Amino acid sequence: MKIFAVNLFIILFAIEAISSDKVPPRSSASYDIVKGCRPEFVKAIQASSFSLDVLKEKIDQIYPTLNSIELEKQWLLNEPGSRAAKAIPIERRRLTLRTRREKSLPVKVLSFEKLDSQDAGEVIPIPPEHQKNPPQEVINSYLFKYDISQELLTKKDVKSKGRELEYQRTDDGIVFLNFTDPADKISLRCQKKSQLGVVCFCDKK
Repeated sequence: MKIFAVNLFIILFAIEAISSDKVPPRSSASYDIVKGCRPEFVKAIQASSFSLDVLKEKIDQIYPTLNSIELEKQWLLNEPGSRAAKAIPIERRRLTLRTRREKSLPVKVLSFEKLDSQDAGEVIPIPPEHQKNPPQEVINSYLFKYDISQELLTKKDVKSKGRELEYQRTDDGIVFLNFTDPADKISLRCQKKSQLGVVCFCDKK
């Protein structure tokens, strides 16, 4: 009986040692790629806490943003809930507000699309006065007719010495990030995928 108790104690002690937080966490492939590309971006960050939100925060700490430019704002829209409740196929729309330059001046351009099952868009004509630099009340007139399923914001942060950080954000956080550094000729690109998690690529020219 004493031998059994001693063996049980040894087994429990071994399990506790294995599960102890002293065991270093297993690095993800994307964490290792970022570490090999720009090690300062993951300094003092554990692989278990690595995310695109954490990565962007770290990049901003190292290279403060000098100017931030909104490139695009996109809304994915569904028919109102009452239509879905009647088991009628839901029609989906995409409303996009994109920034482009005309004669060196930024212009906001609004477009409206009908989406198929593969998210391919078919342009829906909108009044000409709605197309350029639309006020918020015009944008709201489209949004109020639908249920917003997702809002996607694309921005570019301009940093020192030509460095740029372009990223996309949804309600769930950062889903895409692309950092370019012309001085070091390095580009780091990461994307959050539904099945794979965060996937990163490093391009050293």
